[in-house]
Amino acid sequence: MSKGDALYDEERPYTELDNRYDKEKRRGYWELAKGLQRCDGLEVSQRAEKQAELYIEGTFSAQEAAGAIEGAYNAVGDVKGDRQAEADVVSLRIVSLLETGRFELSPSTLRMIHSRLFEGVFEDSRWAGEYRRVNLSKPEPVLGGRSVQYADFSQIKDTLEYDFGEEARRTRRYPLTEKDVDSIAQFISRVWQTHPFREGNTRTTAVFTELYLRSLGYEIDNEEFAQNSTFFRDALVRANFASFKNDINFDASFIKAFLRNVVLGEKNDISSMDLNIHGIRVNDIPYRSAGEYADRRPIAGKGPRSQPEESPSTRSDKRKSARLAASASPASLGAPKRD
Repeated sequence: MSKGDALYDEERPYTELDNRYDKEKRRGYWELAKGLQRCDGLEVSQRAEKQAELYIEGTFSAQEAAGAIEGAYNAVGDVKGDRQAEADVVSLRIVSLLETGRFELSPSTLRMIHSRLFEGVFEDSRWAGEYRRVNLSKPEPVLGGRSVQYADFSQIKDTLEYDFGEEARRTRRYPLTEKDVDSIAQFISRVWQTHPFREGNTRTTAVFTELYLRSLGYEIDNEEFAQNSTFFRDALVRANFASFKNDINFDASFIKAFLRNVVLGEKNDISSMDLNIHGIRVNDIPYRSAGEYADRRPIAGKGPRSQPEESPSTRSDKRKSARLAASASPASLGAPKRD
């Protein structure tokens, strides 16, 4: 056998990878995807359940099941703006993404997930996979009707680049410690607070979180997400809200407890945790700019948090400082500008 023939050894042929996992794994993906719809007040239909069962049994791939349900809706009308169609189509698309499992720690992955989940679903087709171009607020029941202050739309790209850059600089090794998991919880909380998209931020963040943790070597407890998606969202809300007049601090203890259950198998009883802020009304909480939040943010608070948490403006200031330092370095002098 010549050297060239050895490179194409017929005795060691390539084997096609089988992405159709066992039934238990597939059912776990479906239950998670279904549960995530509830954090936006959605429930999947029996039609979607039937398609999912064909996927679980191995008759269809997740991609084929998603295509079939989308085709069924398109045959009778437009998917866009139909909330039931959104729940069904997005659920099966989540399964397809989880089954593939490909991941890279970058904002582009976040945009890819959002685009894959919501393309052709939103009434405005420009929303899928694109950063929002308006500022938003949303009344939260656990905050007595107040809204988290999301990142200014003009700073979304830079804020995400800063947060992802900080996370990439941290060394993650298997197995993760409690400190590692708490740090990841803070990172996920900041990504969600940025709220880069017009709709679908919580579902996108949840899928991103699962894929990230799996890339670190963990088989995730899908049941925790499936059964507690509303808690997951409310925990992110509480991690990103403070009212110093009313002695309410940013509290990441809830999202840390949730993620410890998911990753470390802890048995934190999240069902007994009260995330609601009591005894205040919307008008009792004065609006504060991001800068005021940063200036008055407490150094330490209740729960497992031990380090100060940064506000969006703090991250923005650090990002600008880093850019100024880079632009003043000898290596950057005379270098062409890049977008």
